[in-house]
Amino acid sequence: MGYFCDYFRAPDTAAALEAAALTARGTSPADAIEAKGLDPAVIFGQLVAFVRGVEWTPDIPDLDFVSSDGDGTPGTTVRIDDVSRDALADLDPARVGEVAGLWAGIEELDGDLEPDELAPLVVEFSALARRARTAGDHLYCWISI
Repeated sequence: MGYFCDYFRAPDTAAALEAAALTARGTSPADAIEAKGLDPAVIFGQLVAFVRGVEWTPDIPDLDFVSSDGDGTPGTTVRIDDVSRDALADLDPARVGEVAGLWAGIEELDGDLEPDELAPLVVEFSALARRARTAGDHLYCWISI
């Protein structure tokens, strides 16, 4: 888990890139979750699949690359699809323990985190998604190695 992943909300790509630039300079956006090592494609994707009650596939979540190291912006920023945002926003609080237990069991976490350590993070992701949806924002993730 040697890479940084900051999840945040923004109304559009321009605002997301501004937030990512702040993150690259060591300042998190106002409404963000620092999740070192929890990449958006596989580890976060499996969280979304558990929340949705479906088997994880590489298109969960559907990610749209909005910047990469090669375009002069430090790190890579991806937009997470609104289906995933809405699934997280709609997570029933009664399911948090179940989802955290499933998530803790994935191969990529290799037993590093227990369900009781992941449950607060599940709650944070759900709350961030609710705030994003309420504001008409999208979820983004900034990744840096």
